[in-house]
Amino acid sequence: MSKNKEFSNQQGEVNGLAILLIVAVFLLLAVSGFAVWAFMQKTEAQSNLNAKIKAAQDEARREQIKEDNKDFAEREKEPYRDFTGPKDLGAVKFKYPKTWSVYVDKGGANGTYEAYFQPLTVTPLSEKKPRALRLSITPRGYDEVVKGYESKVKSGDLRSSPVTIEGFNGLKLEGSFSKEVPEATMIIFKIRDKTMMISSESPEFFRDFNDIILKNLKYNE
Repeated sequence: MSKNKEFSNQQGEVNGLAILLIVAVFLLLAVSGFAVWAFMQKTEAQSNLNAKIKAAQDEARREQIKEDNKDFAEREKEPYRDFTGPKDLGAVKFKYPKTWSVYVDKGGANGTYEAYFQPLTVTPLSEKKPRALRLSITPRGYDEVVKGYESKVKSGDLRSSPVTIEGFNGLKLEGSFSKEVPEATMIIFKIRDKTMMISSESPEFFRDFNDIILKNLKYNE
């Protein structure tokens, strides 16, 4: 009897040790699995962080390149060139970027004097494209020219407001002048019995129009 009881006790101890061993192995596997999972999560998070940092750095570099190119383009416009129109048409004067070219059409429709300005090269006039700057001096009277835009102002295509540019009074028109020129700014001035219209036909050039051309505009009233 005692031998059987001793054997039974030994068997119970072995079973207990086996259970403890199994539990220990399970815990070890669980801890190892958690460690591997945590490591993978940390690696993935670090990888995502590195990717975000790199993307931010690349974007910052692209923005810096854009700014550098913009600054270079602005510097390239200087020194500005001088434009002077005919004396009998008010001797209109202003400055414009040296990176622009100009084409003058002295025999425009109905005796209108036209000057077109574009960066690098002025495209053919037959191409109905927006111009960086357009100067028109027409023999038509100021009131007649203004009246020609009244319908577009009433329809809302154009916004109209009186302005004073460098001491000269005029009328400012902003908005859509046509399908080819959907967004432009024009100033209409009276020059004796004639009328001058000076405009920029693309938002890309509005800053040059306001800060260079209009700030240096002069003419004989």
